Amino acid sequence: MVQQPSSSAETAKAIQTHLTSLRKSRRIRQRKTNNTDHHRDLDRSDASSLDKLRRIFGALKEDGPFLLDQSNSSNVNTSKGGDNASAKWSTWLQSQFDEFTSHLMEHVGDYGKVYALRTFCGVIATHSRIVHNNSSGQEKEMISEVLLTKLIEAVVRLNSNSYCLDDSNVDADLSTEEALLTLLDSEFIGQYRDVQYYVLMVVQKLAVQLLNSTIEKQRVDGDSDEEEKESEENKTSKQPNITSEEGRNDEVIAENMARLLLKMDYIAKSPEDLMDGATFLFAPAKVSEESAAEQDNEEDSDNGSDDSDSDSSDSEEETNQESKQNKSSTSNSNKPFTRQPKKSNLSPIQRAYRHRHLLQEAWLAVLRLTIPLRTTKLILQHLSTYILPIVPTPLRFAEYFTRSFRNGTMTSNTTSSNTN
Repeated sequence: MVQQPSSSAETAKAIQTHLTSLRKSRRIRQRKTNNTDHHRDLDRSDASSLDKLRRIFGALKEDGPFLLDQSNSSNVNTSKGGDNASAKWSTWLQSQFDEFTSHLMEHVGDYGKVYALRTFCGVIATHSRIVHNNSSGQEKEMISEVLLTKLIEAVVRLNSNSYCLDDSNVDADLSTEEALLTLLDSEFIGQYRDVQYYVLMVVQKLAVQLLNSTIEKQRVDGDSDEEEKESEENKTSKQPNITSEEGRNDEVIAENMARLLLKMDYIAKSPEDLMDGATFLFAPAKVSEESAAEQDNEEDSDNGSDDSDSDSSDSEEETNQESKQNKSSTSNSNKPFTRQPKKSNLSPIQRAYRHRHLLQEAWLAVLRLTIPLRTTKLILQHLSTYILPIVPTPLRFAEYFTRSFRNGTMTSNTTSSNTN
């Protein structure tokens, strides 16, 4: 068992020692040496440093000398009492923690290291987000969306050059990166219902950001092309090659998002999946099965929110929105009356409808991106056999199926495999 530092000075020295070791390792790795034994030594050293940092920051979190404000590192209070030692110590710890998580992202996303992935999952499990309930005055722990976003960002940027599925053999050997995705799915995402919920939310957010970034890059490239046409000497510009390479990188990221979603074939379909026996990383308040079923049925019957891309996790806002929709429907005699749902103490992660809705929105966001053909065929099969039967509004996938048919992706072989 590793003995933790007993004083602030010892803690600071230990953190600096391990971070310095990781910085030195980063410089060596950037030289891209081919010495396998040397890389094994680096892996052992880095794995030890990352794990020890996880233990140190975990102990600090439990002791409560500082609060990790993961939403914004600059929010650490430095106005009132900001000059005292406690505030400075808290600010310094936050900066060191940020560097620690950046090293985790690097080892997962750039090097594909299993030890870094497991350490990152351990950090998420010990550094929760504290949410205050204004009505009850109680506090509850939830997954840090910021830390989870960093983990998923690192995972989906994995280099998949060696990931290859032969068209005639979908069971071909996959790359180490695929094994890393499988490990993340089996040891972390697949184990906890709340992790599944927030992973879907994060994937949707990242997919939307990638789409917006791609659109902006195309707009800038279009403006550059117009400028090149005005001058013959710019015809040999290397900008198109850079853009093409960036486009390929975006395809890799989009493909990795889809590969991650393809593994998530265990999403909660009914209230029973979220009741007794369900495992949460941070357990929500207990509710009766009857209350969960009633609330889920009411949300499932309300199709008004299905066309929204919003993924708000505030249950009170959802109820207020549904109430406004019901008032609007009663004011128009041509619209059917929708029963106003009863106010429930259920959190979003306890509602099977919200899980299925997030699954739908995550997939729709990813499907708007450019994904290589090798994975598109698997997606079409997965959508038909698993996604469409459980999502709230399957008709929203019609556009993707139509586009795939026009592009020649959806063939008789693809559809026949779904009916067997």
